[in-house]
Amino acid sequence: MLVGSFIFISYSLINCFYSKDTIIELAYGQYNFSGTYAYVLGTITAGITAFYSFRLLSLVFLTVPNGNKKSLY
Repeated sequence: MLVGSFIFISYSLINCFYSKDTIIELAYGQYNFSGTYAYVLGTITAGITAFYSFRLLSLVFLTVPNGNKKSLY
Protein backbone atom coordinates (compact mmCIF):
# COMPACT_ATOMS: atom_id res chain seq x y z
CA MET A 1 0.00 0.00 0.00
CA LEU A 2 2.84 2.36 0.85
CA VAL A 3 4.77 1.61 -2.34
CA GLY A 4 1.59 1.94 -4.39
CA SER A 5 0.86 5.35 -2.85
CA PHE A 6 4.41 6.53 -3.53
CA ILE A 7 4.10 5.47 -7.16
CA PHE A 8 0.67 7.10 -7.40
CA ILE A 9 2.02 10.47 -6.21
CA SER A 10 4.94 10.07 -8.66
CA TYR A 11 7.78 9.64 -6.22
CA SER A 12 10.57 9.79 -8.77
CA LEU A 13 12.99 7.21 -7.28
CA ILE A 14 10.63 4.25 -7.78
CA ASN A 15 8.53 5.38 -10.72
CA CYS A 16 9.54 4.22 -14.20
CA PHE A 17 7.23 6.48 -16.20
CA TYR A 18 7.26 10.22 -16.74
CA SER A 19 6.46 11.78 -13.44
CA LYS A 20 4.07 14.62 -12.87
CA ASP A 21 7.06 16.75 -11.91
CA THR A 22 8.52 16.52 -15.42
CA ILE A 23 5.21 17.37 -17.06
CA ILE A 24 4.68 20.32 -14.70
CA GLU A 25 8.22 21.55 -15.35
CA LEU A 26 7.74 21.39 -19.12
CA ALA A 27 4.45 23.30 -18.83
CA TYR A 28 6.14 25.96 -16.69
CA GLY A 29 8.88 26.38 -19.30
CA GLN A 30 6.43 27.46 -22.02
CA TYR A 31 6.40 31.11 -20.82
CA ASN A 32 2.90 31.83 -22.09
CA PHE A 33 -0.56 31.89 -20.58
CA SER A 34 -1.48 28.30 -21.47
CA GLY A 35 1.81 27.01 -20.01
CA THR A 36 1.27 28.96 -16.81
CA TYR A 37 -2.34 27.78 -16.62
CA ALA A 38 -1.27 24.14 -17.09
CA TYR A 39 1.46 24.63 -14.46
CA VAL A 40 -1.00 25.97 -11.88
CA LEU A 41 -3.59 23.26 -12.53
CA GLY A 42 -0.94 20.54 -12.51
CA THR A 43 0.54 21.77 -9.25
CA ILE A 44 -2.86 21.92 -7.56
CA THR A 45 -3.75 18.45 -8.87
CA ALA A 46 -0.43 16.97 -7.70
CA GLY A 47 -0.96 18.49 -4.26
CA ILE A 48 -4.46 17.07 -3.96
CA THR A 49 -3.21 13.65 -5.09
CA ALA A 50 -0.46 13.64 -2.47
CA PHE A 51 -2.93 14.78 0.19
CA TYR A 52 -5.47 12.02 -0.34
CA SER A 53 -2.81 9.34 -0.80
CA PHE A 54 -1.30 10.12 2.59
CA ARG A 55 -4.78 10.50 4.08
CA LEU A 56 -5.59 7.00 2.82
CA LEU A 57 -2.45 5.60 4.44
CA SER A 58 -3.15 7.32 7.75
CA LEU A 59 -6.80 6.21 7.85
CA VAL A 60 -5.97 2.61 6.99
CA PHE A 61 -2.88 2.03 9.12
CA LEU A 62 -2.72 4.65 11.87
CA THR A 63 -6.27 4.96 13.23
CA VAL A 64 -8.48 2.75 15.33
CA PRO A 65 -11.10 0.77 13.37
CA ASN A 66 -14.60 2.23 13.54
CA GLY A 67 -16.59 -0.99 13.12
CA ASN A 68 -17.55 -3.56 15.72
CA LYS A 69 -15.72 -6.86 15.76
CA LYS A 70 -18.32 -9.61 15.45
CA SER A 71 -17.74 -13.27 16.09
CA LEU A 72 -19.11 -15.85 13.70
CA TYR A 73 -19.92 -18.28 16.52
